[in-house]
Amino acid sequence: MPASPEPTAPAARERWFQPRRSGFRWEQEGLDHLRALMPKTEPYRAWATFQFTGPSGRINECDVLIAVPGGLYLLELKGAELPGIAEALAERYEATAVSLNGLFLQVLKELAEEQSVR
Repeated sequence: MPASPEPTAPAARERWFQPRRSGFRWEQEGLDHLRALMPKTEPYRAWATFQFTGPSGRINECDVLIAVPGGLYLLELKGAELPGIAEALAERYEATAVSLNGLFLQVLKELAEEQSVR
């Protein structure tokens, strides 16, 4: 009778999902930095550069959604290459990113609720 195979450790689960690289160099560098900082333990996960269609049919693009023990975080990465530009635009972009992230989170919530009813 052949010997039983030795048990092995389970395969490592993918923690970072990115269907395509960002078209912006600075954004991809930011994503690479985030990926390097993520703990290599459960339950950390991230989904980067993804799109989803809301109930209205609008296509939403997200830079990165990170799941950590403390919750879900939706991050919008911004960058500027010229000195002084980042400071001048930070306030404007911050307000825009916060309102867009709020909209994205609301749409994601609606989609999740719709799926849970099915």
